[in-house]
Amino acid sequence: MLSSLYTWLWRVRCTILSYLLSYTGWMKQPKSLKTQLWALAVKLVGGSRNHGIKGYDIAIPSLPLPNLQSTMQKYLKTVKPLLTAEQYASTCDVVDRFLKTEGPKLQQRLEMKRCQSRNWLEDIWLKMVYMQSRGPLVVFSNIYCVGQRTRPTESRSNRAAMVVHHATQFMTLYQKNKLPCFKTMKMIPMCNNGYRYAFGCHRVPGLEEDSLRLTEDPRHIVVMYKGHYYKAGIFAEDDGSLVTPHEWKERLEYIEQHSDEPVEGGNVGALTGQDRTTWSKQYLRLRDNPVNSAALEAIETAAFLLILDDSKPEDNNAVARCFMMGDGTNRFFDKIFQMVICDNGEPGTNIEHSPTDATIWARIWEYCIHHEQYTPDGDLPPSEKPSRRLAGVVKLPWELDGFVDEIETARQNNLEMFSTVDKSVIYTSFGKGAMKRLKVSPDGFTQMVIQLAYYRLHRKFSLTYESASTRMFYHGRTETIRPVSESSVQFCKTIDDPAVERCAVVKSLKDAIRVQTDRKLDAVSGLGVDRHMMGLYAMSLMDGTTPPELFRDAAWSSLQFDLSTSQTPTKLADFWTMERCCLGGGFGPVSPTGYGVSYIFNGEDRLYYFVSSLKTCPETDSTKFSDHLLGAMDDVRSLLETSAGAEERRR
Repeated sequence: MLSSLYTWLWRVRCTILSYLLSYTGWMKQPKSLKTQLWALAVKLVGGSRNHGIKGYDIAIPSLPLPNLQSTMQKYLKTVKPLLTAEQYASTCDVVDRFLKTEGPKLQQRLEMKRCQSRNWLEDIWLKMVYMQSRGPLVVFSNIYCVGQRTRPTESRSNRAAMVVHHATQFMTLYQKNKLPCFKTMKMIPMCNNGYRYAFGCHRVPGLEEDSLRLTEDPRHIVVMYKGHYYKAGIFAEDDGSLVTPHEWKERLEYIEQHSDEPVEGGNVGALTGQDRTTWSKQYLRLRDNPVNSAALEAIETAAFLLILDDSKPEDNNAVARCFMMGDGTNRFFDKIFQMVICDNGEPGTNIEHSPTDATIWARIWEYCIHHEQYTPDGDLPPSEKPSRRLAGVVKLPWELDGFVDEIETARQNNLEMFSTVDKSVIYTSFGKGAMKRLKVSPDGFTQMVIQLAYYRLHRKFSLTYESASTRMFYHGRTETIRPVSESSVQFCKTIDDPAVERCAVVKSLKDAIRVQTDRKLDAVSGLGVDRHMMGLYAMSLMDGTTPPELFRDAAWSSLQFDLSTSQTPTKLADFWTMERCCLGGGFGPVSPTGYGVSYIFNGEDRLYYFVSSLKTCPETDSTKFSDHLLGAMDDVRSLLETSAGAEERRR
């Protein structure tokens, strides 16, 4: 009776909390009386207790649908700096016609969809961006994470045993709702739906469209080594508790000892690096064989895939390439979560990106590497638990007659594709602490550095994608921040011009950062441009006719995101320490003529950039771009420090 009453009261509180959390004005007016009263109400209704990572689902507000007129106005502002005067005038006319003709009808369809779902975008985003994409996952879709600055052990089996144990521990804590919900400002809960797809999830190839397969309560992982696959249970048979690090080490050493020779016929994983249509045809043929079908079934229902990699990457570039791509065979890119441990103990991940975003994996990976424990010599600490009965690891056989040539062709194609990837990883000791002391937004500062570096190298400006999280809303994923503005263009054009007063350059820089910050706040509030326009485009396809003129106009169809950028989140738990923090990760370029730029603030005094481009484009060069990033960082820093010094003297 009391339990039922408590549940009812919590639901009532969540209903009120959902209404309160739909207010996003606190971001732009943090000191207003309205915001202060709102914050007090949120604290009173939400209470001081953390109800766990699953406990706030019914309190998370629905994703808002932006106003059509507002989105079109924002859209015009973002494309104006990238168009000629004639092109911009034409785009303005196109937008005006859209608002008077197709726009209201398409908006009405989205309104109806919003009324029927707590997230009107969810299925559109998954289908159009991921499931219907026919390109390879590796390089162009999957993301990766790396480890820490230093390795606490050089032993692959020790490192793998420890990290696997803590990954499975995180999984079970999530399932039992024993992890705290991350809250912005320690009071606004984030949607945690992405964690549901982190373990036991697999992307299944389809001829025209892929699908996601989710095993809600996975009981095993699959270990890949030298093309051999082994199924290993996560829980002990005796008491159902998690397999310990020492027990995992025994299993992994057994696998290493019994897999001296590469598997006959090649590694099936090579096939997953191809375009989705080619791989889907081969997948269906593999599934026709009962032996291969059983092996695929074990992989698809596994919590995750552990890959024991024989490489020993040392420098940052080699580490990034390893976790991004592998050797052309030793990855299974369809698996949502691939954990990779190299022969020198270097850890990393390769993530299939379709159901989850980097904010989810940052917390999981942060948890895993923080909870590792080793002796000073890099061994596992002594175990006090007695030995117990565990199910042995089971080797998964394959029958690959008829696939050998295709596997070899896929391997060669993968290596050829990998050879075109130009990677560069750099860092600077000028971090967010110094940026905050200069009284500028660290993210805004970093984005303007990227703009300046790109302009200096290429003497032009590009449509730029910066990812923003919309996890304040139900099943929220991401929205696009468009950092390029008239102010950012003015800043980049004038900083190297000695004829322009430094105070004018500083003003344009701060104006550009302010615009970027305002657009970021709109994006995380669900009021950005790109997702709304994607929704409108998706609604137009329902008619089976030619899309509206707006989506055929040069401002939409011709401008490419030649700069795709994202800040990797960090410090997602109270136990974060500098010594054990992840150095970040990255992704490939979205455009064949552009760059993928991931960055992470490593504490207060270090900033890492992970840069990628394709060697097939003669204009791009990741090393040169990285050099320009460092140069731009120094110049913008010097500009602001000089300005701050002059202002101090005037006082």
